[in-house]
Amino acid sequence: MNELMQYRDLVWDIYEHIKELQLKLWYAIDCVQSDLEWRGELDPEKKLVEAEAVYDKQNRVLKIVVNECLPRLSTLKYEPTSFLMRNFWKGCVAAAIRKLPEPVTFEKALCSIIIYTPRKIEWDVDNRAFQMIINALRASQVIKSDGWDTLALLLKGEVDKKRPRTEIIVKEYPEDTINALIKKM
Repeated sequence: MNELMQYRDLVWDIYEHIKELQLKLWYAIDCVQSDLEWRGELDPEKKLVEAEAVYDKQNRVLKIVVNECLPRLSTLKYEPTSFLMRNFWKGCVAAAIRKLPEPVTFEKALCSIIIYTPRKIEWDVDNRAFQMIINALRASQVIKSDGWDTLALLLKGEVDKKRPRTEIIVKEYPEDTINALIKKM
């Protein structure tokens, strides 16, 4: 059993290193793109991004899709992975929002986060790093505050073997949130 635990720890360390390299690579791509954009050699519309945003003006619904599964909180324990992870998520969400034709802001918002994992795995909703998304929405000025009286949060998991991702849906905060959600059921 001890050998199996050692093997598990080794595999976890490898995973952490791979994640760190992936985040460093994305950071390097983002830096190069920013320099090219600053020099006028890259159209901002042609930047590689890991997220897309769409705003339905009529229904006041913002949908952001990040092509990554929202990480577990435990992955944020390790530096520099933690720093890179927070910057990656903030950067993805902000870049997607910046591509919208006009700014989108909600005084009060209902934010739904749906995490599509590549296989059915057990995870607790409170162990996902959803605060990175909320912070990114605040930094992008989509929401003005993340206080209890201006933001409601809904977390859900799904499985999509072909396209793991995180979908963020922000809409106007219904005055009677609970009854509004129950009516939709």
